[in-house]
Amino acid sequence: MSSLSFISPEALTELFGAVNIALPKYVPAMPSIILGLSIMFSMLFIGLVIGGADARKQRKSKSFITRSRWILVVLASLVAGILVGNFAEDKHYTIRCIYTNRQHYANVHWLRLYSKAYRAQQ
Repeated sequence: MSSLSFISPEALTELFGAVNIALPKYVPAMPSIILGLSIMFSMLFIGLVIGGADARKQRKSKSFITRSRWILVVLASLVAGILVGNFAEDKHYTIRCIYTNRQHYANVHWLRLYSKAYRAQQ
C-alpha cells in the first residue's frame, strides 16, 4: 500500500462527480441554427407567395413601380426573416445554455455573494 491510501476510490469518484456537476457543459449550437434558418425560410416563403400573387396581379400594369412592387415585398420578407431568425436563434441558444448550465450559474452567483461578504468582514 502506498502512503496516499487515506483517500478511498469512492471518495475520489464522489468528489469528481460533484466537480463535474458544478462545471459548465458544452451546448451545441446546431439546433438553434436550424430553428433560426427554418424561421427565416418560412418567412421568405410567405413573402414569395405574397409577392408572386402581387406580380401576377400587376403584370399588365403600365407603371414600372406597380409592376416591380413584388420585389420590395420579397426583399422586405427576406430582411424581416433574417432579423427574426437571428433573434430566435440567439434567444433559443441562450435559454438552452442557461437551462443546461443552471447549476454552474447558481454556483457562480453564490460564490460571488460569499466573496463579497468575506471581503466586507476583512
